[in-house]
Amino acid sequence: MDFGKLPNISRVDFLNAFQNAAAARVDLKQGAINPPSVTLGCPIWAQKDWIGKIYPLGTQPKDYLHHYSRQFNGIELNVTHYRIPTPEAVLEWKKQVPEGFRFCPKFPQEISHDHALRECVPLTTMFCDSLLNLGDALGTSFLQLPPYFAPPQLGVLEQFLRTVPPVFPVTVEFRHPDWFRGNELLPSARDVLQAAGAGTVITDV
Repeated sequence: MDFGKLPNISRVDFLNAFQNAAAARVDLKQGAINPPSVTLGCPIWAQKDWIGKIYPLGTQPKDYLHHYSRQFNGIELNVTHYRIPTPEAVLEWKKQVPEGFRFCPKFPQEISHDHALRECVPLTTMFCDSLLNLGDALGTSFLQLPPYFAPPQLGVLEQFLRTVPPVFPVTVEFRHPDWFRGNELLPSARDVLQAAGAGTVITDV
């Protein structure tokens, strides 16, 4: 995904990043009543190359998640993009992480890409039911739309979001450039997300 990519950043004035219309509506000098929380992590924990760097020397694969969760407080659960985990596997993951850690699962590509959000209620139910076993360790989920999923299909997205349980947090990654007008997501898409209680994934390439 290359839209929005700058081939040369030498003329970008990062000092004025907060001097724009959106930031002007926020008083950065006032303390937030509910300060935002930040979850920092990677897409996977199974990285053999991290042994001796992030993981202690001699770490076995079965202990990767344990050590990962002592270095990061969250993970984009990329493995769920390729298969729906069993409830037993999900409970095992939860047992290995400390309080406050968040798993942010990616919707299976079978749902988002193969079915393109159509006729996939049983799969969606299976996915959500399994991941809800994480309890308070469940962070937001990532629904990555295919690059060909464009604004004319907004109704499909709206209908799909109605099939996701309200207790299952969702953020949507729009990848087709037509979803954006300038630097803004189309108002119609924002309205659908707001009605569903969903958020957006911001990517910077």
